[in-house]
Amino acid sequence: MLKLYLAQINPTVGDIIQNHRLIISHIEKAAAGGADIIIFPELALTGYPPEDLLLKTAFISENLKYIDKISKVVGDIIAIVGFAGSTRGAIYNSAAIISGAKIISVYNKQHLPNYSVFDEERYFQKGNTNYIYKIKDHLVGVNICEDIFYASGPARIQSIAGGADLIINISASPYHTEKISSREKMLSTRAVDNRVNLVYVNLVGGQDELVFDGNSLIINEKGKIIGRCKPFADDILIAEIDPSTSHAARIKDTRFKDQKLRAGDMEGSLKIIELVHTKKKSGRKDPAGPGTLNGKNTVQYSDLISCPEEEVLEALILGTRDYIRKNGFSKVVIALSGGIDSAITTAVATLAIGKENVTAVLMPSGFSSKGSIDDSVALANNLGVKYITVPITGPI
Repeated sequence: MLKLYLAQINPTVGDIIQNHRLIISHIEKAAAGGADIIIFPELALTGYPPEDLLLKTAFISENLKYIDKISKVVGDIIAIVGFAGSTRGAIYNSAAIISGAKIISVYNKQHLPNYSVFDEERYFQKGNTNYIYKIKDHLVGVNICEDIFYASGPARIQSIAGGADLIINISASPYHTEKISSREKMLSTRAVDNRVNLVYVNLVGGQDELVFDGNSLIINEKGKIIGRCKPFADDILIAEIDPSTSHAARIKDTRFKDQKLRAGDMEGSLKIIELVHTKKKSGRKDPAGPGTLNGKNTVQYSDLISCPEEEVLEALILGTRDYIRKNGFSKVVIALSGGIDSAITTAVATLAIGKENVTAVLMPSGFSSKGSIDDSVALANNLGVKYITVPITGPI
C-alpha cells in the first residue's frame, strides 16, 4: 500500500519565495499525516507558464536555490515537485524526486507542447530518460503533463518495459470548454491500455489569459476514477492505494503480455532507482473532511459541477479573482452600461472578490436610453454593489 497526498495548489508565476512557502506547508502536513508520497503540479515552484522569466539567469538560479531548500526539509517521505531544471546551460521542465533531505533524481519532460497557448520549445530542451522508482516494493513511473497525452509516450515505456504499477503525472493543463471531459477519457484510456494505476496532479488557478482547472485524479488500472480533487479550487486529496492491483489485470490481458514481449526496444531509455523508504509512523490521524479518500469521497464530476454553464462560470470566477489578486489589486471599478457584457462582467467580479470590493460607474449621455440606466441601477441593487453616476453629457 502507498499513502498519497495530492497537493493541488495555486502558485504565482515568478513568486518563487511564496511558492516555496506554499510547497513547504504542504510537505509538513503530508509528513505529519503519515503520507508516503506528496505530489505537486508541473512547475509548481516557478508557477506556470514562466515564459520569458526563464531567459533570466537570476530567475533560474533562484529557482534552483529554492528547490534545494525544499529538499532539505523532505525527510522520511518522498516529494515530487515541479521546477525548472538546468544542466550545462540547458533548461528543462523538470520534476524533482526528493527524499532523505536530498534530490534523488530529476525527470525531464520529453514532449514539449508548441501549439495553441503553449510555446515550451522556445524555452526548454527535451528530456530523453525514463525512470522507474522502487518504493515499498512498488514500481512507480513519473512523467509530466504532455508526456501522458501520447499513447506511445513515457507512460507506455514505464508501464510495459519498466513494469511500473503506478504512474504519476504532474501537470499544468489549462482549461477550455469540454477539456475536463476529454482529458478524463484520455487518462482512463492510458490506465486501461497500460494496465496501470494513474495519479494525475494538475495545477489550479488563473494566470493572465489562462485558467487551470485542477480536477486532479486517481484512476485505477480498470480506468475507473477512484478519487478526485475539486475543480477550480485549491484542494488536497489523501488516499491509500494498492498499486499491485495492476498485476492481476496484466496476467489476464493478452494484449499487455504481447506488448511486454516486444518491449525490448524501449528498455534503453529506462533507469531503475530504488528509494530507501524509512517513513516513520505518524501519531496523527489523517486530516478529516473533504479531500480524504475514505470511501465516501465524491468522485462524480457531475456532483461538483452541474452543467457546462456552471463550469464556464467557475472558470471565469477563478480567472478574474486570480488576475486581481496576483496583480496586487483589491478592488475594481466597472463601467456599467445596461448591456449584457458589462452586466456579466459585474456579476462575475462580484462573485470573484465580493460585492464590497466592486464599484459600478454609470455614465449616461444625451444618447442613453432610460432603460439602460434603469437596468444598470437594478443590476447594481440586485448584486448589492455600490454605484456612482458620472454624466458625460458635456465636456469634462
